[in-house]
Amino acid sequence: MSKIVFAVNKENSATKLQIIRVALSQVADEIHEYGMFALQQANEHNNITYGKMLIEALGKKADVKRVEKWLLAFGKFGMKGNELVFRDRKDIQAEKIDAMLEKANAMPWYDYSDVEHATFKVDVLSILKGALAKEKKAAQLQAEGKEVEVKHANLFADIAALVAKMETPAQPPVATPDHGTV
Repeated sequence: MSKIVFAVNKENSATKLQIIRVALSQVADEIHEYGMFALQQANEHNNITYGKMLIEALGKKADVKRVEKWLLAFGKFGMKGNELVFRDRKDIQAEKIDAMLEKANAMPWYDYSDVEHATFKVDVLSILKGALAKEKKAAQLQAEGKEVEVKHANLFADIAALVAKMETPAQPPVATPDHGTV
């Protein structure tokens, strides 16, 4: 097996990183400048072509979502599926266009913080149902004469009861004449 080795001249690495930092900063500024033009076109002339072209130019880069959200926040843009579309906004009328552009310029896309970050989600009920499905599969394989190792098999009854309880809708309290609600 061969391994790919990337060689970096250690003496020049700080210089190269500085060059990358400057280049990225310049690109970010150019994206902002073009984004401002796209916002002006959308807000003044209802023309979203330049915003769409900017998103297409960015391709599938990581910051494309941040640029999209920035355009949505400060311009007459909406999203339909994964595509920018025109959206007429009551808060961006002729007399407020300059103020909106000033806000956008003061909050460049790379500083725009209204970005959705991935959230960690756990669906415990699905996990428990998955465990019960594996128990069923193990029992089926055992019935076919195959050897199956099942650890903690004594928990399946408790899991099944818990799943049944979670799937049963809560019953409203019942009023009794002598004792209030039960």
